[in-house]
Amino acid sequence: MNRFAACLWKEWREQRGIAGAIAVASFVLVLLFELVVPRSRVGREDDAGLAALLTFATVALAFFGDAFAGEERRSTLDFLRRTPGGWWPPFAAKYTFLLAVSLVLTGWAWCCGASATWLIHGVAPALNKKVGVERIVEGVVLVPLWSVAVSIWFPRGTLALPGAVFVLALFLAPVAAACFWARGGEVLRNSEYDALVCALGVLRIPDAAFGWMLRAAVVAAPLVALLSFAKGRAVERGPWRAGAIGLVALLVLFLPGYAWTATRVVDYRRFDPAAGELRIDGEDACVATSGRFAYVNARAAAPSSTLGRRHLHDELDGPTHPLRIDLASATWSEVGGVGARVKAAPGVSNWATVPYVVIEDLAAPARRPARGPFRARAWLSGDIALPLLDAETGATLRADVDEPFLTAGDAFGARVQRLANSVVLPDGSRAWLERGHIVRSDASGATRVLPDSAPVADLARVWMSTVRGQGMLLGATTGYDVLGERRFELPP
Repeated sequence: MNRFAACLWKEWREQRGIAGAIAVASFVLVLLFELVVPRSRVGREDDAGLAALLTFATVALAFFGDAFAGEERRSTLDFLRRTPGGWWPPFAAKYTFLLAVSLVLTGWAWCCGASATWLIHGVAPALNKKVGVERIVEGVVLVPLWSVAVSIWFPRGTLALPGAVFVLALFLAPVAAACFWARGGEVLRNSEYDALVCALGVLRIPDAAFGWMLRAAVVAAPLVALLSFAKGRAVERGPWRAGAIGLVALLVLFLPGYAWTATRVVDYRRFDPAAGELRIDGEDACVATSGRFAYVNARAAAPSSTLGRRHLHDELDGPTHPLRIDLASATWSEVGGVGARVKAAPGVSNWATVPYVVIEDLAAPARRPARGPFRARAWLSGDIALPLLDAETGATLRADVDEPFLTAGDAFGARVQRLANSVVLPDGSRAWLERGHIVRSDASGATRVLPDSAPVADLARVWMSTVRGQGMLLGATTGYDVLGERRFELPP
């Protein structure tokens, strides 16, 4: 008997008890499941595939992680090192046994599930044709294969599966970090799942290419394991030599991916309104009071979806760019960072023209204001600074909107009220909130402070826009009649 056959027989003799237990457990559990679960349950045709998937997961936990670490635990590694014939017979025997036991036990579970559903429920099993199932299978196979490689690096098999997940996550972390950085603060507007999809949209990987990447990772796992075993574990040197060799090999495999990611990120963040398709978000678009300058959020549009119909636009389009457009000269400039958005200043009731705009960048450092009830607004996500810009000049007036601005307690806030929130009276005069009082102008432009028009202490919680018909709010339950120049309490 040659050495390969001897090593294969050794694997079977050591693992046959566990393999037999899994086979018996698969049969019993499938039979109990089909007998206990009500007949009316839909989707019986998928039971066989589910049984096969769960059995493969059990095989992976039982055999893959302990493939090489078990030799260290059973003190048989030194025997394999000293046996004539080199390192390849035990290595090949282990992979052959893992492949055979996976196929046999997974096929056995599928046959048990198919027979049970047919004999008990009269339902024939069907091959699953759902979109994405092949990606799930490739992902399920990927982790056990890498756990074999990692089991060569660690002396304990219990560390193999979590170690494989950790190593893959560690090497994929730079790719994910680059994608999140490319999206800017925009990615923080989504849930955890959508944020990940939104970030990975930076790569714009076609579905076919993504499949080939997964297959390449599956093929690379045995190659890294082979190098780690041949130059590390099979050699009587330091215990961490195999891990060091495997990590270096893994880094070499990932270097082309890192370089490709860098080119994708640079291309993704490149923005030119004159080149290619452009998508403009009109939700927050606004125009300065002079009518000359428009503020919009624009992004380069993706030509097609690579992540399914659900992620056709926002997740695959380029990051948002807040733009200031001169409608007279047809020129433009960016007024914020990549992923930021430009919006009208808080509390503006007349959205046709605005005197001020703010820049919302969720990636900016957090800043907790002394008093900020307005940060609870849905589009003001968290305690972030909102730089205030003059809509006419585009100049930054202050680093963050504050209470004096939000309550018209300074010149900027009063200007917002006068230009965007004023009460227009029948005689053409106007009234607005300014520095803690209501101010009224006549036809000649002369102004005067209306009597008993000071806001109450809770005005800051009413919101900056206080106009109500031909009156104004002075508090949560207090109003002011501008025509009659009188104060009154609102009914509860």
